[in-house]
Amino acid sequence: MEFRGATFSVQLTAYSRFIECSFVNITASTGTACAIAINSLKHKTRVSRTSFIRQVYTTSESGAAAFYIKDIGEAICDSLCFINCRHPSDSRSYGFNSHWYNLRSCEFNRSTYTEGTDAHPAETLTSYLFYIGGREHMLYYFNNATSSQNVLSRTSFCMTCSPNSVTSFAFSQAGNTKTQTIMGFWTKSYTPKFEYLNSFNTTATTSFFENGDISGRVRMENCCFSQITLPSSVGSGLVDFVSTSFSFPSSSIPIGCTSTDCQFDTKETLAIRFDELFADDCRQLSNSFTVPEDLRVKHLLCHFFLLLVIYDSSWT
Repeated sequence: MEFRGATFSVQLTAYSRFIECSFVNITASTGTACAIAINSLKHKTRVSRTSFIRQVYTTSESGAAAFYIKDIGEAICDSLCFINCRHPSDSRSYGFNSHWYNLRSCEFNRSTYTEGTDAHPAETLTSYLFYIGGREHMLYYFNNATSSQNVLSRTSFCMTCSPNSVTSFAFSQAGNTKTQTIMGFWTKSYTPKFEYLNSFNTTATTSFFENGDISGRVRMENCCFSQITLPSSVGSGLVDFVSTSFSFPSSSIPIGCTSTDCQFDTKETLAIRFDELFADDCRQLSNSFTVPEDLRVKHLLCHFFLLLVIYDSSWT
């Protein structure tokens, strides 16, 4: 089943594709999400170039404002945009719950979450920006989350169960956030790897990590924590930092963590950044030009003719 460029409510079949869809101004109190909710191991989905604008979930329960997955065989998502989405207690945008459920395979790339300026509902618990994972296969690359220092969030990054000793999360960043913790782990005994994750301009009020359910050590390599404000007690963790830069002293590393070849008290931002993929209204940004179909044919014919002339002249 495939959907393009529409807002809808439908019972999904075993396979679904959402291509260039828009979910706008939806408020819901049941169903675990406003836009898309999936709970079937037999199901596979692909969501691409789709925007979720002003998704407001009003019930304090497990779920996500816009996009929520429990059990699923495979979820492949790219170029998604979330803005002004609200939830009173769980994820404000997308929640892929491989901690409590059998979410087997997930790819989530080149997507953006932006807090927006809409008012927040009264929260019964402090909500997450997002959480995500995939038990057997997980790729989370080139994603960005931007919140607000005026809104308290639960954590900047929240990872759930993902494969052991595999780089599942990389080249992503979260910034301009006021959170209880900087990173949250609900990974059980799984030991995923993280590379090139950046946290910028973040104030943590409770501790460095949210150790929700973690017993296996995780590895973070080539990451960057810049302009970080920490509480007086940073708590504990099960993280091995490698070649990572911090804007605070080594004494602020959580108890139980290790650091190898790391830099502390850095004044410069030692991080690989990437450009935004979406404008503030979820319009996709692009540096390329779109050529009408009839001009494309003429363009190709001109190049073909030019190549033919060059090739023929070489005979003389």
